[in-house]
Amino acid sequence: MNRQTPGRLEAAFSRREDEGRKVFVAYLTVGDPGIQESLELADALVRQGVDIIELGVPFSDPVADGPTIQAASERALDRGTSLDDVFAVAGALRARHPDVGIVLMGYANPFHHYGLAETARRSADAGVDGWIVPDVSWEESWRFREHLNANGVAWIPLIAPTTGPQRAAEMLADTRPPFAYYVSVTGVTGVRSGLPEGWDEPYRAIREAAGTPIVLGFGIGNRDSAAGAAAVADGVVVGSAIVSRAATEPADAVATFVRELRDVV
Repeated sequence: MNRQTPGRLEAAFSRREDEGRKVFVAYLTVGDPGIQESLELADALVRQGVDIIELGVPFSDPVADGPTIQAASERALDRGTSLDDVFAVAGALRARHPDVGIVLMGYANPFHHYGLAETARRSADAGVDGWIVPDVSWEESWRFREHLNANGVAWIPLIAPTTGPQRAAEMLADTRPPFAYYVSVTGVTGVRSGLPEGWDEPYRAIREAAGTPIVLGFGIGNRDSAAGAAAVADGVVVGSAIVSRAATEPADAVATFVRELRDVV
């Protein structure tokens, strides 16, 4: 069994901090445009300096995602993409890149349908380091965490702009994640012209109270927004901008785009 190597996600933040740089997280929807294509794209992104790959689990009602990722999920589901396919991509990526962080980004329904205990076990066997589940609250996350903890897989919480510093600190003290994901807007995923004005103030307050690395996502899709996020946050997440290109461009072209963002993070 290919169980998780302890500290792989933590090591990414430590390594980049030593370099005076920030962690780069890239999201892709598994199965769009195909299973093998997803693996080759993930491999190409890691080779361009991505520290953590978020493997999106296709779902019919991705409530936190905007039109780009919704459409990618629909295409992947139309091709019959399943959680077994996601595990296959994760396992193959882990075999190629023993040190890269791998996180599943998915919704509660597919994990429950597959069985939380079995999903956690299969995740660990495939070398997955953590889960992000946008539609599960902190109060309900224990149902997932009990299985993840038993398999050495981390729970990665999402923090909204409306989350107060005290609640965020309590949440992170309880879940003790290797990092948390701060949502830059009160909305869904998608490329925007820039980061919302004043986003850094609540981020700084939460980061100071929490004492845990926190990456910034939702809306980052160009060099300016990536650089602006990296100037403050511990890491940067790029999703929709990658997914939209992956649907029509070859992996090497998408990798070139990511390299341009990686250079400023």
